Amino acid sequence: IQRQMAHLQAIDWIWSTRQEQSGIPQKIDIAIVLTKCDVEPSLQTPDAVRDFFRRRVPGLDAKLRERADQVAYFPLSAVGATEADPTTGRAIPAPRPHPFGYADIVRWIIRRRRMQRWGALARTATVGVLLLAAAVIGWWGYHSIRCTAAETILAGRDLPAATRLEQTRDCPCEVVQLGRN
Repeated sequence: IQRQMAHLQAIDWIWSTRQEQSGIPQKIDIAIVLTKCDVEPSLQTPDAVRDFFRRRVPGLDAKLRERADQVAYFPLSAVGATEADPTTGRAIPAPRPHPFGYADIVRWIIRRRRMQRWGALARTATVGVLLLAAAVIGWWGYHSIRCTAAETILAGRDLPAATRLEQTRDCPCEVVQLGRN
């Protein structure tokens, strides 16, 4: 129990320190790696490791899932299989080791990094598209208002023709140019 509390306090301290430094609550990805999975044959899959971890340390697991963006569970074995030592009965590595779990962890890290990179790129692209759309809409609105004002000036008969032409000479609108001719 004391060990679990120490883990929970360490997690709380890390997260509170990060939030104080940035001012923004930050979530991170966490990988739970259960080692020596060769000793227990039922711990060969991520689902089995997750269930085992949740049964053994439910408070720690709940705290990690609450604070993390994603929690992944991985079985890992440095030797892949063990056998009983004929003299002592203790588990020893098999003569032909075949470690497992390392590639899955590396793939997960690479995927998460790519997702973070693409997420930042997507946010930047979205802002860029929105700014471009605002610029186009703003230009179109300005152009439209100028053309409407020029058309009104040209259609009005209260000003002399020379004045109307002078006031609309800078308007690039085709309708206004036709009206000027």
